[in-house]
Amino acid sequence: MKKYANLKLIVFSLLLVAGNITYSAAPVFQAGAGANSTEAGVGNVASGESSSAVGKNNKASKYDSSALGAANTASGEYSSAVGYGNKASELHSSAVGADNTAEGNYSSAVGAKNEATKNGSSAFGNKNKASELLSSAFGANNKANGEASSAVGYGNKAEGKLSSTFGANNKAKGELSSAFGYMNEANGEDSSAFGITNITSGVHSSAFGTDNEATKNDSSAFGYQNKADGEFSSAFGANNIASKEYSSAFGYQNKAEGKLSSTFGANNEAEGELSSAVGYKNNATGENSSAFGYQNKARRKNSSAFGNDNIATGDYSSAVGYKNDATEESSSAFGNENKARGKNSSAVGYKNNATEESSSAFGTQNAASGKNSSAFGAGNGAIGENSSAFGNDNTATGKSSSAVGADNEASEDYSSAFGNENKASGKNSSAFGTNNEANGLASSAFGTNNIATGDYSSAVGNANIADGKNSSAFGADNEVKGEGSSAFGYKNKVTGNHSGAFGDPNIVTGNRSYVFGNDNTVTGGGSYAFGNDNTINGNNNFVLGNNVTIDAAIQNSVALGNGSTVSSSNEVSVGSKGKERKITNVADGEISATSTDAVNGRQLYNAMQN
Repeated sequence: MKKYANLKLIVFSLLLVAGNITYSAAPVFQAGAGANSTEAGVGNVASGESSSAVGKNNKASKYDSSALGAANTASGEYSSAVGYGNKASELHSSAVGADNTAEGNYSSAVGAKNEATKNGSSAFGNKNKASELLSSAFGANNKANGEASSAVGYGNKAEGKLSSTFGANNKAKGELSSAFGYMNEANGEDSSAFGITNITSGVHSSAFGTDNEATKNDSSAFGYQNKADGEFSSAFGANNIASKEYSSAFGYQNKAEGKLSSTFGANNEAEGELSSAVGYKNNATGENSSAFGYQNKARRKNSSAFGNDNIATGDYSSAVGYKNDATEESSSAFGNENKARGKNSSAVGYKNNATEESSSAFGTQNAASGKNSSAFGAGNGAIGENSSAFGNDNTATGKSSSAVGADNEASEDYSSAFGNENKASGKNSSAFGTNNEANGLASSAFGTNNIATGDYSSAVGNANIADGKNSSAFGADNEVKGEGSSAFGYKNKVTGNHSGAFGDPNIVTGNRSYVFGNDNTVTGGGSYAFGNDNTINGNNNFVLGNNVTIDAAIQNSVALGNGSTVSSSNEVSVGSKGKERKITNVADGEISATSTDAVNGRQLYNAMQN
C-alpha cells in the first residue's frame, strides 16, 4: 500500500486527462489483475506483474509496465504509456503525450502522433517517425528511416544508415550522409548538404550554400548554384560548373570542363585536360593550356595566353600581354598587338608580325614574313626566306638577305645592306655605310653615297659609281662605266672596258688603257700614262712623265720624260725640240745587215776609227 500512497498525488492530476470523469477527491486505488499491480480510475486493466493502470481505459499488460492517462497501452516489459492514446509495446519503451507509438525495445515517442518503431529509436514532437534501429526524429513531420539516423526540425527525412538531417524538408539518403538547412538532399554515401536546396549525389560529396549540386564521388560545391559533376571536382562561388575529374571552378560563372582543369575568377572556361583559366572571360580549350587575365584564349595543346585579349591557337604557343595572337605550333607573341602566325615563330614588342615558319619579329611594328626570317627594332620588314632586318625601317626582301641599321633595303637573294639608307638590289650584293646602292649581281658599295650598278662591281669610299660589269671604284667621286675597269683615288672617270685610273681626276675612255697619276686623259685603247697632266688620244701608246700629249693619229709610240713629244706612230721620244735628252748607259747593240738594235757611242767611235 506504500506504492499506492506515492502515486496518489501524481495520478490525481493525470486523471484530468482521462476524459469526461470528474473527481471530487483523489481516486481510490485497488489491486489489479496482475500480481502486485495497481489500478485507479475507470476501465483500467493492469494485468502485468507490478504493472500500473491509472486513469481511464488504460492497459498495462507486461511486467512493471505503466499506463497513465486515457486509452494508453503499455504492453512491453518496463514500458510506459502516459497521456492519451499512446502505445508502448516493447521492452523499456516509452510513449508520452497523445497518440504516440513506441514499438521498439528502449524506444521513445514523446509529443503527438509520433512513432518510434525500432529498437532504441526516438521520436519527439509532432508526427515524427523513427523507423530504424537507434534512429531519432525530433520536431514535426520528420522521418528517420535509416539505422542510427537523425531527423531534427520539420519535414526532414534521414533514410541512410547513420544519416542526419537538421532544419526543414531535408533528405539524407546516403549512409553517413548529412543534410542541414532547408530542402537539402544528401544522396551519396558520407555526403553533406548544408544550406538551402543543395544536392549531393556522390560518395564523400559536399554541397554548402544555396542551390548547389555535388553529383560525383568526392565532389564539392560551395556557394550559390554551383555544380560539381566530376569526381574530386570543386565548384566554389556562384554559378560555377566543375564537370570533369579533379576539376576546379572558383568565383562566378566559371566552367571547368576538362579533367584536372581549373578556373578562377568570373566567366572563365577551362575545357581541356589540365587546362587553367584565371581572371575574367578567359578560355583554355587545349590540353594543358593556360589562359590568365582578361578575355584570353588558349585553344590548343600546351598553349598559354596571359594578359588581355590574347589568343594562343597553336600547339605549344604562347601569347602574353595585350591583343597578341600566336596561331601556329610553338609560336610566341609577347607585348602589345603582336602576331606570331608561323610555326616556331616569335613576335615580341608592339604590333610586330611573324607570319612564316621560324620567323622572328622583335621591337615595334616589325614584320618577319619569310621562312626563318628575323626583324628586330622598329618598322623593319624581313620578307625573304632566311632574311634579317635589324634596326629601324629596314627591308630585307630577298632570300637570305640582310638589312641592318636604318632605312636600308636588301631586295635580292643573299644581298646585304648595313648602315643608313643603303640599297642592295642585286643578287649577292652588299651595301655598307650611308646611302649606298649595290644594284648589280654580287656588287658591293661601301662608304657614303656610292653606287655599284654593274654585276660584280665594287664602289668603296664616297660618291663613287661602279657602273660596268666587274668594275671597281675606290676613293671619292670616281665613276667607272667600263667592264672590268677600275678607278682609285678622286674624281676619276673610266668608261673604257678593262681600263683603270689611279690618282686624281683622271679620265680614261679607251679600252684596256690605264693611267697612274693626276689629271691624265686617255682616250686611245691599249694606252698607258704614268704621271700627271698627260693626254693620250691614240691607241697603244705609252707615256712615262708629265705634260705629254699624243694625238689620235699616232699609235704604238712611247714618250719618256716630262714634256716629251711624239710626232709619229711607232716612235720613242725622250724629250722635245729644244728639250732633247740623251740616253746613257746603253748596252752594245748588234751590228749586222739585219740588226735593228741601237748602238752606243763607243760602237760608233770604233766604227769611225776603222
